[in-house]
Formats: sequence, C-alpha cells, structure tokens
Amino acid sequence: MLTFGINKLAEDYEFEKLNLDLVAKISSLWFNINHSGTFNEMHNHGTAGYSGVFYIQKNENQGDIMFEDIRRESKLWMVPNAFFKNDTWIREKLFGSKEIDARTGDVLMFPSWVDHLVDMNRTPELRISISFNFNWYEK
Repeated sequence: MLTFGINKLAEDYEFEKLNLDLVAKISSLWFNINHSGTFNEMHNHGTAGYSGVFYIQKNENQGDIMFEDIRRESKLWMVPNAFFKNDTWIREKLFGSKEIDARTGDVLMFPSWVDHLVDMNRTPELRISISFNFNWYEK
C-alpha cells in the first residue's frame, strides 16, 4: 500500500506537467532513522531516475536536507565572483546550495543524480523518514 501511494504521488507530480502516458514504479525504498548526533553524508542515487523522501517524524533542529548546486563550476566564474563579492544574498541565491527545512508529513522529490546530504539531528528525538527511488515506464 505504501509503494502504491508513492507511485501515485510520483505520477501526479510529473504527469500534470508533462501529460505523458507513463506509470511510476518504485525501484527501491528504505527507512532512515537518525538518532541525536547522526547525519547523512553527501551522496546521490545514481541512475535511479528520480528519488524522494517522506518525513514520518521531522521537526525543527533535526537536520535539514541540502541539495548541492548542480553548477559547481559556476562558483569559479570570475565575473560574478568579483561583481557580487559584497552581496552575500545574491551570491547565495546564484551559487549556493539549497537547504530545505522539511517537516513531518512533507514529501520531496528530485532527480536522483543531484548530490544531497542531511544535516545533523540536534535533538534527542528521532528523525524518521522513508526514502525511495523510482522511474517511469510505459503503461
């Protein structure tokens, strides 16, 4: 039942935009239980297609998910580095990673090749989530 719900969510998410006659299928699914002081290092999910996470228990200070800027080399570009050197807000928006403070009940989906990490759980409570990989197939 859980995989059906995630498959349906994935289909609704993308098919509203693309109007394709495909079906989403989970290729892998696992639980993450992060105790106080634990985190998930930078990684990606390779060739899975798309990945996602459903937060079963996630509150403030339990570690945000952070997506690495896919344009890593753009940070080396000298013109904007010189031009925006005194404007932290613009530099972060143009060249920074994206941190998301998800909460209990949230679902995030993203391309599997995007590098991401999860910051340290700084509370005594458990951070619990279900992560999954999926792809689309013809009906």
